[in-house]
Amino acid sequence: EHILLPLFWYMKDLKTLWPAITGDKTGDKIIKYLKQHEYITTSLAKELLGLETSRTREILKKMVDNNILMSEGANRNRKYKLKWIS
Repeated sequence: EHILLPLFWYMKDLKTLWPAITGDKTGDKIIKYLKQHEYITTSLAKELLGLETSRTREILKKMVDNNILMSEGANRNRKYKLKWIS
């Protein structure tokens, strides 16, 4: 049984997709982090990126909207995971 995955799954490095979609390289660090960890929170991403909370949320939302991440939970308990990792 074969599962059809999005094109970016087959790319050697996921970080090549993010700048192509947004022109923004800040998502690279999030993708790299998530390749080594199960999930990331807004506060972890804020520390990782060195940005304000509002800008960090914008980046995470854009990554969710572009089907790179999925979010679980609400508000303070929200976790973000790479969408196509099973």
